[in-house]
Amino acid sequence: MTVPIITTILHLLLFTQPAFPQTPDTISTMLAADGTAITSRNSHQITHISNAVQSQLATGLLWRIAGLGTTPSYLFGTMHVDDPRVTQLPEVVADAFDRSDSLTLEAKLDLASLTAVATKMILGDGQSLADILGSDLFAAAQDLLKQRGIPGPLAVKFKPWAVSVLLGAPRSKTGLFLDRVLHDQAQQQDKPIHGIETLEEQISVFDELSLVDQVSLVKETVTQYAQLQNLIEELTQAYLQRNLTALVAVTDRYLEENGDLAERIKKRLIIERNIKMVARIYPRLREGNAFIAVGALHLPGANGMLALLRKNGLTVEAVY
Repeated sequence: MTVPIITTILHLLLFTQPAFPQTPDTISTMLAADGTAITSRNSHQITHISNAVQSQLATGLLWRIAGLGTTPSYLFGTMHVDDPRVTQLPEVVADAFDRSDSLTLEAKLDLASLTAVATKMILGDGQSLADILGSDLFAAAQDLLKQRGIPGPLAVKFKPWAVSVLLGAPRSKTGLFLDRVLHDQAQQQDKPIHGIETLEEQISVFDELSLVDQVSLVKETVTQYAQLQNLIEELTQAYLQRNLTALVAVTDRYLEENGDLAERIKKRLIIERNIKMVARIYPRLREGNAFIAVGALHLPGANGMLALLRKNGLTVEAVY
């Protein structure tokens, strides 16, 4: 199993993914990301605590977090798709959201951030994706991009990592992925909207890859493209069952045969970000009555946000 599987998992369960309608005019809507680190904890301690409470943290998408502020807050695991099975909030989740005083997403979906990220997707003057990929690989990637509504003249301008990210994203039908639904509802209710990261932070892990690694991403994305829909449905079913253990199991199964590149991406985008994200939501937890939404794969595991919050003395209880 290969790197594009990782890219798809990132889109679904780790990144805030703005809408990708199938027109080139909207390519400026990209991913999503600010930075302080939580008090250092060694990995042995975290794993020990996680093993002790693993069964308690195995099932659930909505979690009540208490111990800071006068009113508990909620941490909600999202899936970044516009599938109606996902975007239709269960009553208990909708009630917690409606009663909350603020919304915190992985990143704010403001136009300035989206534009800045879109700029980072584009090659410098004089560079051509066709020259970087070679004729055969470029032709294959170009054909898939056309299926996403991105014409050849635009495709040739993308950095290799951007091609992999665009092709790894689930197809968008409405653009109203779950994070956008929450964002729009918060606006309608005049709730303050906060971001944990910036869009540029989220894509930096790709933009900082060597050109060799970026080409590998494209090659594997093209090769595995047909398999991605099966993965998306498998993850969706685990999500709908609120089964965090299954989400981790699916991810780990697809990681078993991945090479060093995928492991490096996983470390940066799951483990390191979880620590940073827990630290950054503390202001919201102190304010109280916050609704915090992050990709569901940030919640479980020895180094997941739930275990980290509990390790730091907070009360973590599943609501749904």
